[in-house]
Amino acid sequence: SLLEVGTGFHMELTGRENIFLSGSIMGMPRGDILRRFDEIVEFAEVEQFIDTPVKHYSSGMYLRLAFAVAAHLDPDILLLDEVLAVGDAAFQQKCFGKIGDVSRSGRTVLLVSHNMSAVQSICRVGLLIDGGRVALHGSIGQVIERYYRTIGMFAEQGDSAAMIRFGPLRFNSGASSIAQDEPLVVQAQLDLRATASELSLFLLIENSAGQLVVHLREEFTAVTATTDGERRSFSIDLPTLWLNAGIYSVYLKGLARGQGYAERALSERYLLDVMGVSSLTDSVIHPRAVWQLDRDDACPDRP
Repeated sequence: SLLEVGTGFHMELTGRENIFLSGSIMGMPRGDILRRFDEIVEFAEVEQFIDTPVKHYSSGMYLRLAFAVAAHLDPDILLLDEVLAVGDAAFQQKCFGKIGDVSRSGRTVLLVSHNMSAVQSICRVGLLIDGGRVALHGSIGQVIERYYRTIGMFAEQGDSAAMIRFGPLRFNSGASSIAQDEPLVVQAQLDLRATASELSLFLLIENSAGQLVVHLREEFTAVTATTDGERRSFSIDLPTLWLNAGIYSVYLKGLARGQGYAERALSERYLLDVMGVSSLTDSVIHPRAVWQLDRDDACPDRP
C-alpha cells in the first residue's frame, strides 16, 4: 500500500540510506534493493543529491525519490490513495507510465482518487463509493459518468415548461466513447411546441474541469412548425477533433423565434469518453503528429 508518499523516510538520513530503509519497511529484500538501486535513483532524478540528507531536499525531490522506491517493489497488488495529486506534469506522466507497466504485467492496481483523468488513464474497472457504500461496480466509463451525475455535473437543466425541448443525444449511432482520431456525429431530436419561423442551435463541449472547448452555432431561417408542435431530427457531423483523452460533457442550446415570441432551451449534458493518448496536461487537443529530423546537407559547415 502506498497511502502517503514518503512513509518510512527519515529526514536525517541521506537519500541513499532512505532507499534501503523505506524499501526494507515495504518488504523489499536487501538484494533486490541493491539490484534496483540505480534504476530507482535514475527514476527519481536525484543522482547529484543521493548522499545528501533528505531534510535538505525540495518537496519535489523528496516526492520523486519516495515514489521511485515504492514504484519498484514489484507487488502483486499495488494500493494507491491520491498519491499522484502532487508533483509537476512531467513527473506525473512518468508515474502514470510506471503504474501502467505494473498493470500491463498482469498485477492489480487499486487507485483511489478524485482525479478522473488519472482514473481513466490507469483503470479499466471502477467502484463508486457513496456514503460508505458501493453505489456502482462496472466499466470505468460507466462509473465516471455515474460519479459526475452524482455530483450534479450532468443534471438536467432548463425550464421543464419550455416550449422548445431537446430529446436524448446520441454519439456515433449510440456510442458513449470515441477514439481520438475518430470523427464525431451528434444526433438528437427537437420538439417545437409552438409555431416557429427561425431556429438557432448551439453545440457545446466542455472538459471535466468545466472548460469550454467547442462552441458551434447554426441558424435555420425557414422553420415551419405547426401550432400543435412537431418533432424534428437533426445531426451534427464533426471531423476528427483530436481532443486530449479524457471525459467530456456535450450539450445543446436552442433558440426558437416566431410570431412575437422567443423561447430558449437547454438539453441535458451527456458524457463523452474520448479514448487515446493523453498529454497529461491542461492542453485541449492532442493531435497525432509525425516528427522528422533531417540533416541539412546544404550547410556542411554548420553543426
